[in-house]
Amino acid sequence: MDKKRIANSLSAFVLLAFAVIWLVYLCAGDRMDPVVAQRLSMAVSLLSLVTYVIKLVFSYNIMPKWLVIILMIAMFGTIPATLIDVLQASGIDLTLFPLIRDIFYISQKITYIVLYIVLISNACQLTESWIFRIVFVIIGLFLIFCVVVEWIPSIAEHLPVPLIGFKGAV
Repeated sequence: MDKKRIANSLSAFVLLAFAVIWLVYLCAGDRMDPVVAQRLSMAVSLLSLVTYVIKLVFSYNIMPKWLVIILMIAMFGTIPATLIDVLQASGIDLTLFPLIRDIFYISQKITYIVLYIVLISNACQLTESWIFRIVFVIIGLFLIFCVVVEWIPSIAEHLPVPLIGFKGAV
């Protein structure tokens, strides 16, 4: 199996893993224990960081250089937020400075959107079947919607989507 096929298979798997985590969040809603929510948030942060690293290692020679640069910027944009997420899950709160907290929070959300777009693109290259491609696109758009919905007040008040990521902008 070549590197491109492995990278595309991994993208499809990670896209499905993100979708499962978001569905657990949505189904549990307010009934979810805060500790469990924090652990899931940390899992998403770590999974996204690991995915960036794996995408860069497996796809470095395959992807256009501009995409590699975007992935590297996104990876470095998510590192501080992932660090904060891990520390919060272990009980250490480093989000005392609101401006820094908000910058990390926004960078984390933007990097999730970039990651989901890259995963959709790679997962769709895995197969020639239009059905699977449509499924991957729908899952990816669902993930992007879950990130963006908290920024749209009229939708967020009627459809409260739990925040994934450390509690940034309040």
